[in-house]
Amino acid sequence: MAMSFTFRLITSPENLLARARAAAQEAGAQFEGTTQSGQFSGQGVSGEYQIDGQEVRITVHSKPWYASWSAVEARVKEFFS
Repeated sequence: MAMSFTFRLITSPENLLARARAAAQEAGAQFEGTTQSGQFSGQGVSGEYQIDGQEVRITVHSKPWYASWSAVEARVKEFFS
């Protein structure tokens, strides 16, 4: 079961990607993409993102069974902010 989250960007897409790449590298996660779209995976979570103007939509395709969706949403938003 996939779950999507949408939130407003508080920085430019370029800055968002630079910070997300750095966070992924620090966490040992995979991150590939552009200022329009891409995918990520790490710590049992995998998904994709799409940036449209000042909004980013994140779709999580898989997560560990023991992780609540609210915890995954909080962590993913932290990763992308």
